[in-house]
Amino acid sequence: MLEDLRKPTNHPPPMKVYDNKALMELLNVKGRYLKKLRDNGYIGYTAEGEKYWYTQADVEKFLKRFHYKDFSTASSLPNDCI
Repeated sequence: MLEDLRKPTNHPPPMKVYDNKALMELLNVKGRYLKKLRDNGYIGYTAEGEKYWYTQADVEKFLKRFHYKDFSTASSLPNDCI
């Protein structure tokens, strides 16, 4: 039995879950803005009463949806931006 515990498993890593406070800190947004993202369907969530939970997959999907690729071919910033 002890040997079974030492064997590697193929279980996926635990899923990261954020509550409102943690996600507001991560995204650097206010609660009202996070509510607007939920209400408008921009970010997925799970609700349990008045508590909201966001999975890492919800956050990644949101970030990918609103990600803009860089388009500059310059290798450095212009002098007026420094």
